[in-house]
Amino acid sequence: MDERFQGELATLLNERGESTPSELFGDASDDFWLWINTEGYRRSSEVRDLLPGLPDEEVQRKWTYRTGDETLADGYGIYLLARALYHRHTGDIGDAQGVLDFGCGYGRVIRFFLRDIDHRRLIGTDYNGALIEFCRQSNRWCTFVQNNAKPPLPFLDNQFDYVFAYSVFSHFSEAMHVRWLEEFKRIVRADGAVAISVRHRNFIDDLRVMRESETAGESSIPSKMLVDTDRELARYDNGEFCFSPYATVGLWWGEAVIPRAYIEREWSRYFEVAEFVEGRPLNLHGFPRSPHPTSAQNFVLLRA
Repeated sequence: MDERFQGELATLLNERGESTPSELFGDASDDFWLWINTEGYRRSSEVRDLLPGLPDEEVQRKWTYRTGDETLADGYGIYLLARALYHRHTGDIGDAQGVLDFGCGYGRVIRFFLRDIDHRRLIGTDYNGALIEFCRQSNRWCTFVQNNAKPPLPFLDNQFDYVFAYSVFSHFSEAMHVRWLEEFKRIVRADGAVAISVRHRNFIDDLRVMRESETAGESSIPSKMLVDTDRELARYDNGEFCFSPYATVGLWWGEAVIPRAYIEREWSRYFEVAEFVEGRPLNLHGFPRSPHPTSAQNFVLLRA
């Protein structure tokens, strides 16, 4: 397969001209597209000139607990699920007039949409200015905007067909996440969609395991969250919003676990809750799952 992909890539690059990523790679298969972004990227200076790179491993590990091909494969799984949800409930992502990656980080997910859609319709936002600056330097195709902690976003009403947010609402307080749902309602078209990931119930137990495995003086920030495990599990099972704030950031940012019952009861005030996907995107091509408990996410598809 590797040799076949090398030949396919060489043919595409020979015909490249002034092609954009969607024009050049629009017909690439899923396996080929991931290969282009990993092994193909390493082998070809032309691909490195064309497609986004990754920040230093320290930055990758800090935000996604993975580096290199593993973080790209993880991002690719998120992309495939986000694309599939849009296809099932709205239509072809290539027809979307605006797609927003809210909380884009260092761009490990939005980069994969360059195959499917004209880059001028892809926008990423993040609260972290350093990550946005990296995206601007690394990804010359998409538009990147730093957002404030609170709404509004600098976008027009009804600007987007699709907004997706991976591992963002898993950190918002209850009051803050409502404000962002209201903002998404403003910027998404009437027939558009929103995909949001939320923590799995197991996250609460995983934090207990993390605490029990740590020695004195080695406690990590996540392990200090949701410390009354039995209470939080009972609240989750009762359909309540579970949240612990990070003292160093503010009461609006921490670790949140939002049950399906809460989502179907409260989020339906703003959107139709069209689909709830248990678990997280599947890992691809033998890349191992991250052992860190923060990797587990459910996905919710909302229709405007």
